[in-house]
Amino acid sequence: RKRRYEVGAHNVLLISSIGVVETQFRAQYSHLMQIEAGPFALYDESLFLRRKNYLDSMRRLKKELERKPPKSAAGRAMIDNGGRCPIEVAVECMSLGTLSKLYSNTKPRDVTRGVAASFGAAKREFSSWMRTVTQARNIMAHFGAFAVLRQLPATPVSLENVKGDTRSPFYLALIITRLVSQNAWFAHDEFCYSFMLYQDIGALMAKTPAPILRLLDIPEDWEQQMKDASCGQIFMCIAMQRDAVE
Repeated sequence: RKRRYEVGAHNVLLISSIGVVETQFRAQYSHLMQIEAGPFALYDESLFLRRKNYLDSMRRLKKELERKPPKSAAGRAMIDNGGRCPIEVAVECMSLGTLSKLYSNTKPRDVTRGVAASFGAAKREFSSWMRTVTQARNIMAHFGAFAVLRQLPATPVSLENVKGDTRSPFYLALIITRLVSQNAWFAHDEFCYSFMLYQDIGALMAKTPAPILRLLDIPEDWEQQMKDASCGQIFMCIAMQRDAVE
């Protein structure tokens, strides 16, 4: 029971940080696609690279929208627009998996580069990382013991300047750290999401028995790996805390 609790706590930390990434992803994709082709951009097949993938994503989106009550925002929007849903509403209804697949298949470079750049990445990197994040999130959301998997369900593109095993479940924490860092600096720790995740993982490890830590397979140099993944954000937050104490 204790082991299940600690593994579950590990999942909660990661899902919380994934939520930060997911919120920004939805907002950026919706905004840039509207600039590119208007509020009904999702229904323009010419904006996507592979027809089969596009049709599959739209079938999934249709099912996701059909689950919404007629009086919901999505339901009202579809009634008002002849069965079509504006992108700013649709992206809030679709699953992270559907969004990730639509993004990977999106043709306009201003959109794909813009979304990826907001996370300090290129399209190839961001698509790969989100595929890993999505599959891991699905496991955790269904109460699976993600942290004790032998390896990630999808091996991601490696993070630049970060040493670590890309097959290890812990690598997900490094990917999330990079994605939430965004090359931005904040005066308050609560807005430095990479530093918050770093602190939370450290606190969890401090109260977790050694046998369970071995089960979680967290590398000995996890602190340095997270600092490297954060593009310096964690290091700066630590320095700011030290200066405040002094």
